[in-house]
Amino acid sequence: MIDMGRVRNIVDRNGNNTRLTFCKDSGAACQSEADTEVDTIVDPIGRTTTINHDSCGTNCDRISYKGFNGASRDIEVKWGAPQSNRRPDLAAATNLFPELTGTPLLQTGDSVLSVKLPDQVSAYSFFYNPYGEIARVVLPTGGAIDFDYGQGFTQLISGVYASGQVLDRLDGLVNAGSTTPLFNPYIYRRLLKRREFLSVPPTGTATEGLDCLASKVTIYRGSEQPTTFTKHSDTQ
Repeated sequence: MIDMGRVRNIVDRNGNNTRLTFCKDSGAACQSEADTEVDTIVDPIGRTTTINHDSCGTNCDRISYKGFNGASRDIEVKWGAPQSNRRPDLAAATNLFPELTGTPLLQTGDSVLSVKLPDQVSAYSFFYNPYGEIARVVLPTGGAIDFDYGQGFTQLISGVYASGQVLDRLDGLVNAGSTTPLFNPYIYRRLLKRREFLSVPPTGTATEGLDCLASKVTIYRGSEQPTTFTKHSDTQ
């Protein structure tokens, strides 16, 4: 059920009902954005998950639920501007799509920066590229996974740029008062490479050096099957 733009109930085909409540429902003083933030989720068998916004610091939400034998479990989620957690080898952008506009066009909005697990020690950390895409996940084990993105075509052709922007010529249409053809701009970016590391690469490692440090590298080439390179360590 949706009420005033908020999802109140989710009922599956078997009649199982999940209920959601919001800060404003309790009559408490809420932050301006809390009108649309979920406070509690009650699943079909009555288990309650509570989301306490900004309760573990600025931009840090605590998700609380009951575990085995009713033991309390908390997950802490920190969020903020993705460029505050940029992958170290990637430079800050001045304009994401220079072919689209001369005015600087930058990524905005917030993303998840880290998730601390219920043991309050283990955590996932997320690092981003200038486009706000996840470029590295640091695992609780100390390992890491990198993701490289780029333009979605296997080759750069006329009207396709490294940023992922594509200018699709509209045949027969021209700009008013001129003979310059009109183009319909759109963006096509996708995953190009995935690296797995046993430990986080040292800060200062250039992008081109990351493949050498990775234990496994997978390259994606459009519709072709991905190519994977795995390093095997010798054992005595």
